Amino acid sequence: MILSILKTFIYMFLSIWPPYLGFFLTSHIIKEYYENNRQMLINIILALALLFYYSRSFIYVMLFLSIYAIIVVGNISLKKLEIIGEFDKGIIVSILSVFCVFLIYHLNMEFINEILQQVKVNISNELTKVSNDNIKIIEEAISQAYELFFSFLFLYVFSTYILTSYLSRSSKIMNWKLSYVHLIWYIIAYILYYLNIDNIFTKNTIKIIQNIYIIYGLKEIIMYLQNHKKNKSKLLAISFGALVYVISPVIPFVYGSISSFEIFKKKH
Repeated sequence: MILSILKTFIYMFLSIWPPYLGFFLTSHIIKEYYENNRQMLINIILALALLFYYSRSFIYVMLFLSIYAIIVVGNISLKKLEIIGEFDKGIIVSILSVFCVFLIYHLNMEFINEILQQVKVNISNELTKVSNDNIKIIEEAISQAYELFFSFLFLYVFSTYILTSYLSRSSKIMNWKLSYVHLIWYIIAYILYYLNIDNIFTKNTIKIIQNIYIIYGLKEIIMYLQNHKKNKSKLLAISFGALVYVISPVIPFVYGSISSFEIFKKKH
């Protein structure tokens, strides 16, 4: 019991700093859920109490729950829906999570804007120390990053969900499918952008769909190479997939888009 609580605390801090390790927390909670429901509940309550004590703010706790709680609940709730692929489930969960974060932001706009502004100033100050000659470029880069905040958040939740599913079900065959339907949102957003309807919605939608199909395309390339007769090395397959991405992200995007159509689906 003590070891389990200690693990939860460690994973909780990893989900905050660095935040990209949050899948350790979600996968741990899911495993606890199937092994010991009562222990999981105790762990979550203690973890949230510690987070509140550390942050001294309910807003941080709400943001924490809107990301990680939704990933956990969504993963458990959608587990039995085998007709829906894990990538599609990840998109559903990410939409719910981003909506909750947006709602929290709307209800606490003034407080959160103050935090974001302070973060922006700190980042700008640190970057200008490195290059004082490119202040305008730095300011533009930071502004663009803030405009794409929801796409970053969406992709973070999406990636965390996928990694959570993999870690919590490593002994079972997963349904890795991604539907071609999401390309419709990409086409609509791109048309709007082409018609000079350039806003946060179109930018974020384009970025989200592009990156999801790139991730899916890389997964398809790696799985194809790994299962190919002349190539059984997972490390070599991953390395080649990374090389393809470095050469041109368009390649995995196109491959992922084609693979999302069942008629063109590669049989692994």
